[in-house]
Amino acid sequence: MNKTEAVHYAKVRAIFDILNGKKVADLLLKNLSILDVHGETVYQGSILVYDKRIVALNPDETILKVKDVFDGKGLYAIPGLIDAHLHFESQLAHPTALAEALVPCGTTTIYAECLDLLSAAGDEGVEAAENLFKDYDKLPYRLYAFAPGKKTAAYITEAVLKMEPVIGLGEFEHFTYSSGDDDDFRKAAWVRAKGGFMNGHWGVTALSDMVLNYLPAIGVSNNHDVWNEKDIEKSIRYGFPTHIKFGVGSSEVIKVLLRAIVDRKWPTDNFMLCTDNISVERLLTMGHMDWIISLCAEMGFNPIHAIKMATYNTARSFHMEDRIGSLTPGRFADIVLTDSLSKINPLYVFKDGELVAKDRKLLSERRHRLFRHVQKRRSGSR
Repeated sequence: MNKTEAVHYAKVRAIFDILNGKKVADLLLKNLSILDVHGETVYQGSILVYDKRIVALNPDETILKVKDVFDGKGLYAIPGLIDAHLHFESQLAHPTALAEALVPCGTTTIYAECLDLLSAAGDEGVEAAENLFKDYDKLPYRLYAFAPGKKTAAYITEAVLKMEPVIGLGEFEHFTYSSGDDDDFRKAAWVRAKGGFMNGHWGVTALSDMVLNYLPAIGVSNNHDVWNEKDIEKSIRYGFPTHIKFGVGSSEVIKVLLRAIVDRKWPTDNFMLCTDNISVERLLTMGHMDWIISLCAEMGFNPIHAIKMATYNTARSFHMEDRIGSLTPGRFADIVLTDSLSKINPLYVFKDGELVAKDRKLLSERRHRLFRHVQKRRSGSR
């Protein structure tokens, strides 16, 4: 048995022993009203956590051994919220500082663009990306990022595609694609070779049908640039998982999009929620994905469907539903406790089974840990 096999052997044996009362689990969250995003129901139960992941629903507490118990007091447990598309470096906040605004809103995962910073950095774009992603795994939110699909030289994109936590190619500029630019062809070829994702960025009604056919044909994974009912209709007809974005455009434009989905009775499985661009001030005053879900419910969406658009739908679109997006065994223990499904109120936020925020504030220990980490990074770079 090699080293990797030995590690996995230890993990599967540990889970077996936990479920048979022979080993100690990390955390039991009990007295919960758990949202099942698969069956779209709510049931009373408990969640058992070990090694950052959910290992059991409603475990037998008579045989259970556990380090800590958290009483949910009947609160709704929903999956950690996910922003499907966010220019996180454009918020003019350090990734650790951004955590103070995002995480208390119940956001535990973001799919992040970084093209604005990298394009502004020019030839130093690769170094800028390295600094941006440094120690990303220590953040209290899960970060998946994309190499620039536009605004940067091809060599910068190629280098960033090799970095962690990059999972694919970011925004394509459709005007460049229409001209058949060789840099874009190379960028698309690289991400296809890696088996990564390609984020779309185009107003579909502005494209000719032939160009619109070209994009999904080469593997573009989604579209986050819809502005009206016709855009939505064409986007989903061509098979694009479609983002509804709330950080740009007027509030009336956003409501027009939501009304169209409700009125046309389009299946909400087609859609994901994102902010695209949103200021830290707006995050602090209005909220993040919690506010967006609540607005969707207010506009007539089934609250469970609205929650799925900010959790499971996004995870599935990026082929990560085995890791995030639902409260089921094997998934990371990213959990939000709220007293309502139609108006999300993140009273407790867990990431990897660790309580990281309470009553819309990042916990002080987590804040101090982040602060110490940033100070260490700064002193180490001198």
